[in-house]
Amino acid sequence: MERIDTAKKTVERRESAAIEWDAPSLPHREARIENRVSVAVFFLEFAKQCWSGLHLLSLDAPLVAILWQLLFAKALHVHLSPVVPVVLGSVIWLIYVADRILDSYQPGDVAPEALRHQFYRRYRVAFVPAFLAVLLATSWMAFADLGLQMRRDGILLAAVVGGYLAVVHLAGSRACQWFPKEMAVAILFAAGTLMPVRIQVQLRVRFLLPLLLFLAVLWMNTLFIEYSEWVKLRGSSLDRPHESTVLLGRHLMAFGATIGILALCAMASQWFPLSRPILLAEGLSAIALGVLGWRWRRISPYTVRVSADLALLTPLLLLLSQR
Repeated sequence: MERIDTAKKTVERRESAAIEWDAPSLPHREARIENRVSVAVFFLEFAKQCWSGLHLLSLDAPLVAILWQLLFAKALHVHLSPVVPVVLGSVIWLIYVADRILDSYQPGDVAPEALRHQFYRRYRVAFVPAFLAVLLATSWMAFADLGLQMRRDGILLAAVVGGYLAVVHLAGSRACQWFPKEMAVAILFAAGTLMPVRIQVQLRVRFLLPLLLFLAVLWMNTLFIEYSEWVKLRGSSLDRPHESTVLLGRHLMAFGATIGILALCAMASQWFPLSRPILLAEGLSAIALGVLGWRWRRISPYTVRVSADLALLTPLLLLLSQR
């Protein structure tokens, strides 16, 4: 009996010692958890503010174009001069800034405007000197460092883009009844991004699917932005988009799932050995846009716009993982 009592007392002493040891550490653990959460929230908020700044300054689209161009070039083993992505980013920035400056001259009291339109309406004068400086620098780089065929194709594409801007801003909402401008933007964006790669590689039939999926992902991005702003900012009444934009905007989750599954299935097959990183990026972007299409009504229009572009940054993950 004495041995049993002694054993019980020993166990009780150990349990009390363990409680005394753990009790003071609980506040410290909670403090460490709170600190980690605070740091994570800080970095998330910092990243959000940085991306918001890039969006308002029209730097998000050039970044997306450069990342996809580098991914296509790396997957297809195409060597690009460092000046090529710089020229691409500068040209995309010039197009977006020109488009938004022209938008800022439209009447702004008819319906609520997106934040980017308000920003350019207020600061468009400040963008003019920067626009002219980038235009001159880009022209000099293009004619000094790019090849003849790339310069020729670039001038032709610039003329097409100029015609698009003229039609959209002169015809206004009537242009949307003729053709889906979101599709036109996707086609021009894809053509400009892939033009240097296309010049250096012979694209075979098996590359047709990755190209079409890339175009589909870009189209999802543009139509989703237009549809969500039409619903949330214009109340589904003013400046109705093209019927294809309305139809696919209402079923973006299904559209994104279809494109995403198709891209991932193609990546897993043996038909596209070189295009697997491209197909993976396309599948991830399509699924991200599909998820956003499922939840977009619960978040603000500005967050929808920024998130739709963030979904196109999937090449960054693959480029960093392959270094």
